[in-house]
Amino acid sequence: MFYNKLLSEAKGNLKKALEFISEHHLPPTPPCYMVIYEYVAGKNKHIAEEIDNFISENNRVDIVFINALYDNFYTCSNVESMNEFYVEIEKILMAVLTQTELTGNGITDYNQTLQAHLLNLKRKHNSETIGRIVMELIQSTEVARQSMVELQSCLDSVKEEAKTLREQIEKIKKEAATDLLTGLLNRRSFDAELAEFIEESCNSGVELSVLMIDIDYFKQINDTYGHLIGDEVLQFLGKNIKKCIRGTDIAGRYGGEEFSIILPNTPLCGARQVAETIRKTVKKIRLVKKRTNEYLPSITISVGVTMYRKNETKEDFLDRADSALYKSKQHGRNRTTVE
Repeated sequence: MFYNKLLSEAKGNLKKALEFISEHHLPPTPPCYMVIYEYVAGKNKHIAEEIDNFISENNRVDIVFINALYDNFYTCSNVESMNEFYVEIEKILMAVLTQTELTGNGITDYNQTLQAHLLNLKRKHNSETIGRIVMELIQSTEVARQSMVELQSCLDSVKEEAKTLREQIEKIKKEAATDLLTGLLNRRSFDAELAEFIEESCNSGVELSVLMIDIDYFKQINDTYGHLIGDEVLQFLGKNIKKCIRGTDIAGRYGGEEFSIILPNTPLCGARQVAETIRKTVKKIRLVKKRTNEYLPSITISVGVTMYRKNETKEDFLDRADSALYKSKQHGRNRTTVE
């Protein structure tokens, strides 16, 4: 049927778009969806050429490239292309509405048939006439039943597809917000979370602290043992940070070997305790190279601790934490400095 064809086509294009976004670790923003949907659906040959050429040159498709395509192809004057995109998205709704309308018309006819049969039964009829009415009633009921079955099947299909799409979108959103190596938030997502906590702190006066953490002599680890071991050290620190913080705390990889932690509803003294717990936990564990059973030198970290001052910017807040971290580095590393 027509609506089934529309539904299948729209679902297929949405699935392809989500798979492409996930494969290239793109954030699920509306412009990104729009560009990639048109690419996989073959709706815009110019976008297809741009993306195919970009990939063929061994370039990595990132959000900067996608945003540039969006700016080039979807300006305010390009209303027609935007409308085509929204038409594609609306096909799923159209399919459901079509089936609902068909079912509604069938139910209306069924009600009229029932009323006619009821009037006939009130009159005096012989057994042959009554038998014919009953047969017609059975046939009408079967038609109505089949119509409802088709509607339910359509709704079940859309429900399952919507559930799958929602799960895919949540997965993509999580991947876009996460540092793939450590499993912590990436810098962009961390900054967004911190901005929200700062706003909440300004409105409520709740204490808010931040830790800035750096792995001591990390460059030497990379130079001596290689980047694969360096990656394992980063993963090791990420795991231990997770073990040492509360579920309400937010940890992120801020860049390279630098990590940062948001501690909501936490004063300086409490933040220092968390910092020391992480520092001591990391120091007492020795890592071993699996292939040689060789022990690596003790991994140590330096930490800077600071608490938010009302009405200061996010940048000033983090700068103060970074300054405290720098003092830990200056005074011998493997220590916590509270501003």
